[in-house]
Amino acid sequence: MSDQPTLDVSAQDLAEREQILETSGKYARYLAIGHYLTAVFQLVASLIPGLFIAMGISVLVGASPGSPPANPDAVLGAFITIFGGVMCALTLAAAIVNLVAGAKYSSRSGRTFLYVAAGINFVFMPIGFFLHICGWFASTIGLVVGILGLVYLATPGAKALFLAEDDLE
Repeated sequence: MSDQPTLDVSAQDLAEREQILETSGKYARYLAIGHYLTAVFQLVASLIPGLFIAMGISVLVGASPGSPPANPDAVLGAFITIFGGVMCALTLAAAIVNLVAGAKYSSRSGRTFLYVAAGINFVFMPIGFFLHICGWFASTIGLVVGILGLVYLATPGAKALFLAEDDLE
């Protein structure tokens, strides 16, 4: 007799595993589409803080060089410009994260990164309310995609699918 244990895997177990992987792959495809859609809306929403930047620069240019060291118009213009720049940068960063997350779902890799992307979508929710309707819409879709992503990544099918893809690499 051999010292090696034998695996008794039935055809039914293999068929069930294949079915789970197929269903899990379908959900990963849907989540990839959701991340791509969120990224598109976030890219559009990132244009809105550009209005703040333009307003801030116009206030800075139009501010008269007054004698006080801190001209209130210049301070206000600088604040509006910086606020718009920060909001634009945060929105663009969230859009890039969602684009990469969509690609990770498509390639079935980077499970840890997908957890981080879901968390970023949760954090982006309050930021989206400061923006126009497109920012609110993007943050709401991102929140739903983030929740569904966390639920999906915790399932045994997703774990098996991502492990199966990592074994192929």
